Amino acid sequence: MRTDTHSRWKAALSAAARQTLAERWRNTVHALRVAELEYRALYSAHEIDIQALRKTAQRIHDLTQLRTVLAGEIGGKPA
Repeated sequence: MRTDTHSRWKAALSAAARQTLAERWRNTVHALRVAELEYRALYSAHEIDIQALRKTAQRIHDLTQLRTVLAGEIGGKPA
């Protein structure tokens, strides 16, 4: 599990390094909104796909953490 999380963060950081801070903020907020909508749709489906729900919840968690880090960078404070 740790390797999977580490790989996701490493990939996200590599991609983020190639973008400006404003682009990273916009992309992160957009992806977070999309993930939240997907989670709501999965949760309210007639038959709930637990695996997809968990995967989406993990994506929401990761994006929320990234948004917090970016907010710290924008505000000039360490996260």
